[in-house]
Amino acid sequence: MKIPLLKNTFTNYIGMLVRLLQGVLIVRWIIADLGEAQYGLWGLLWSFFCYALLLDFGMGAAAQKVTATGLWRNSIDRYNRTVSTILCTYLLMSLVIIIITLIGAYFVVDLLKLDGVDSGLVSYYRACFICSGFGAALIFPLGVITEIVVGLQKMYLRNYINIVSKVVELAGIIIIFALGGGLLTLLVFSLIIIGVGQLALLYCCYRDIPGLRLRITLDWIIFKEIFHFSGAAYIISVMRMVWERGPAILLGAFCGLESVSTYLLGCRFPVMMIMFTGPYQENIAPLSALLHSHRKQSSLAAILLDSMRWNSFLATGLAIGVIIYSRVLIRALLGVESDAAVLISRITVVSVYLWLIFRFIPERYLLMAERHKFLAVAYIIDSVLFVLLSVLLLAAGVSADTGAYIIMITSILSRLFSTMALILPCMLKDTGLRLGAVLLETVFRPLLFSIPVILLALAEYILLVERINDFVLLCIAGLSCGPLYLFLAYRGMVSAPEKAAVFKKIKKFWYKK
Repeated sequence: MKIPLLKNTFTNYIGMLVRLLQGVLIVRWIIADLGEAQYGLWGLLWSFFCYALLLDFGMGAAAQKVTATGLWRNSIDRYNRTVSTILCTYLLMSLVIIIITLIGAYFVVDLLKLDGVDSGLVSYYRACFICSGFGAALIFPLGVITEIVVGLQKMYLRNYINIVSKVVELAGIIIIFALGGGLLTLLVFSLIIIGVGQLALLYCCYRDIPGLRLRITLDWIIFKEIFHFSGAAYIISVMRMVWERGPAILLGAFCGLESVSTYLLGCRFPVMMIMFTGPYQENIAPLSALLHSHRKQSSLAAILLDSMRWNSFLATGLAIGVIIYSRVLIRALLGVESDAAVLISRITVVSVYLWLIFRFIPERYLLMAERHKFLAVAYIIDSVLFVLLSVLLLAAGVSADTGAYIIMITSILSRLFSTMALILPCMLKDTGLRLGAVLLETVFRPLLFSIPVILLALAEYILLVERINDFVLLCIAGLSCGPLYLFLAYRGMVSAPEKAAVFKKIKKFWYKK
């Protein structure tokens, strides 16, 4: 089976950039045409839609896994019963979403703090709430289609459809606002676009999986079998949310909003590092499931090491820039001068750097290589350690800045412990990879070839900071250090077969042109 890794990764990046651009434009247009209050409602309703995804219960990961392992080739009847069971589970969860929506609509005045608001506006907001909830209920079951496409290793199909959908959505929003439409019209249109996109993916699934039949049937035997996996996947997703959302909640409860603001400002650019390394890594989970099911451990080990090396290539360059230019980035792009946020940013970058190299890839492998229960336990230990340490230290009474430091340190220590003591050793044992080889390829070699970039970035920062405009300094650093890093990385971190593959792709593209 030929895996289109390059096409998947490239279109993932294009899709990410389109989403970022679309998000910025929609925010500006809604605020300009409808006001901040309705933009706040828009954001709240989409947050409700995102939290509804928690009702997935890991079934999406199960659909992805059974597709990636090729069950549809070996037994199309069993595959149909499996994905139909997952679809039926999603439909039951849609009923839950509808019930929650109706309850929320009844209490919409209390939920949205609409006391004293005109009754006509309250009715309009209630209609928006109901539309969003019922739309989420209709679209939610279609999520299984996306997971099937990812399992087929054809993320590029999803990306093509998503890119076209985003462009059409932007054009539609312009027309809606030009005709005087409001938030309700915008919600209906956006939900229709999402639904049409999912139906287009459904057509691709029927085309690429001969004999595929999705039915509304629940096979209890199959449900029990896949729930062992999906339950672990769900625990992992919930524990991940504790780690991601917990810091702001704990800081808000113990130290106040000022501490939350400082922490979030400091974490802004480290979080962006994760976003920019994610598009390639989406390939790893279904690929791990496929190769593990065929017992191709040597091939899988090589791919995992290459993936960790690719992650290191991205993470090293981004970490250098953020560590050295944190103060300039925060000041120029966020408009804030904060020594505490700068320190948090620099320390958190190191944590994210280690996580991207040593955890991002291994945990995707473990999830799909029958190690899901072990991974769930590691996540539980991680989250419990983080919450307990944070509560014990914050309860002692601290200042806003100190509270942010405590959260940062406890999150780093808990994540570092579970990664280095549990997750990474488990992957090394299963795949036969040696720690020395991993360290050489993912840490020592990238840092060695990055020394000239580090020296250049430091020299520019020391000589130019406070002397020229921050944005101009960032442009100079990006245009000088970026190309140098790419050149050195190409010379020292890209293998000969990879260079040959790049030239082959360029040559093929050129002759086609």
